[in-house]
Amino acid sequence: ACQVEKSSWSLGEANSRLSYYDGLIQLTYSNGSKYNNKEHTLRSTIISFLCDPEAGAGRPEFQVEDNYTYNFRWYTSYACPPRPHECLVTDPETLDQYDLSSLSRSTSGSNWQTMDLSDTLNLKKYYINICRPINAVPGCDRHASVCQMKYISDQGSPKEVVSVSNMGISKRG
Repeated sequence: ACQVEKSSWSLGEANSRLSYYDGLIQLTYSNGSKYNNKEHTLRSTIISFLCDPEAGAGRPEFQVEDNYTYNFRWYTSYACPPRPHECLVTDPETLDQYDLSSLSRSTSGSNWQTMDLSDTLNLKKYYINICRPINAVPGCDRHASVCQMKYISDQGSPKEVVSVSNMGISKRG
């Protein structure tokens, strides 16, 4: 961080050591330019990251300079804890509820896959996710919860290509 006015000062050396205490995420930069005081105190910066689910990346906001430290707050969705992914299905007849959350694959996981072997000359493969879009598959629609693949011959070897890029989008309720 640096301050630029008529002249400029370093407000601290960059680092990536985040601290966390009681729900507050902070980043401290220290060893900045010296103040013109008797002790030649080094400037520092504290950035407090605060959860705002609607803020996206957000931006830093200057708060106050006190105790030789520049204080900023930064409202961002990246400081929010992950929301649990609920996947409840309700039977409209009985009103029984079923939680399928454990079948939903996260963005770091692989999709469910199954083969249609009913026509051996026309094999199909399906990528499926439950209650959310499938994780990235080349050629499949990024919003799709199901994508169909077929196999073509590529120099005598079977090659998987998209047949239907979007066979449905999951929705809540």
